[in-house]
Amino acid sequence: NFGRVPLKPGGGEGSGGLARRIGNLLMLYATAGASDGFRRRNGIFWEWPEDVRKSLRCGQVFVPSLGIGQQDWRRRRHELFAKGVYPGLEYRIMGIEDGVDGSMLFSASSAKKTVLKVRPIYAVRKELDRSWPVQVSMEEIPVALTQAMYNTATLMIVTMASLGLLLSGLIAREAVSLYKIPSRSMEPTIMAGDLLVVEKVTARLGAQLKRDEIILFSPPEELERIVRSNGGKLRGGDLFVKRVAGLPHESYKISEDGRVSLDGKSSESLLGERKELCRPDQDRGPGTSSRILPKEGVVPENSLLVLGDCKAVSVDSRVWGPLDASKVKGRPLVRLWPPERFGMIQ
Repeated sequence: NFGRVPLKPGGGEGSGGLARRIGNLLMLYATAGASDGFRRRNGIFWEWPEDVRKSLRCGQVFVPSLGIGQQDWRRRRHELFAKGVYPGLEYRIMGIEDGVDGSMLFSASSAKKTVLKVRPIYAVRKELDRSWPVQVSMEEIPVALTQAMYNTATLMIVTMASLGLLLSGLIAREAVSLYKIPSRSMEPTIMAGDLLVVEKVTARLGAQLKRDEIILFSPPEELERIVRSNGGKLRGGDLFVKRVAGLPHESYKISEDGRVSLDGKSSESLLGERKELCRPDQDRGPGTSSRILPKEGVVPENSLLVLGDCKAVSVDSRVWGPLDASKVKGRPLVRLWPPERFGMIQ
């Protein structure tokens, strides 16, 4: 609602040197091709908004406004509409009367109470048309602006709104992203081809991760080497998805058959029962079993032991060891695609 504009107390011609220059450049750019005379006649130059009700004169063009922070602005707007005075529309003052004795005045500053006779400077829609000019008491108009002031206020609002949208977009980009799963390592929880919404705030804040959480992470050097040795290629933003199994300072043991125990307890019992529905991809070899190296140790500080739900094909900590927690980039929240599997990720 551009009938509501910000006001700068004490504004005027001398206010805001840098803002004035920038504002005038923006207005020149927005009206490229228009003549200087057209800009002067229509108030297309920078002028700090301030209430000019007391300085209005006969013949002057002004814009009634509701202001910002004015009390009962909805009621005032309704009352002005009923009289044919529409906030944000440009009006010419056809006459000024003394509100006490009805005498004609040249300036609104000549009496304490004044009544304006006004009409729009251009045609309005049929449903807004009135028998012009209409009369309105000065007290009924919350704020009056010159054309230049109103154009300046409009530019300020549009610019702030645009910057707000841009900033919101940048923040959203840093907070969430979309990620398409390329592999089978988390089946049946997450299938190859699933499109996920991934939040990245907790990772950026360094929030402590819990066992059983699903995470996305940048590949450590050993995993990069394994991918390259198998003819794969990685781009800078490529991420892998696994489930947190082991936490810092926990002892772990990996057996030849790929089973993992943490502090003497099996990973299955700690992570909950999950049916092993996936099988090795026969077109890509025997699966993960040939890569697993039996070993035992303690999960280092600021590290995690991560496993895939589909252990038959998952290349995880059983192959390349604990993951540095700084590699974690986010957590999947929602599955967007395919539609029949839409929902929260657990």
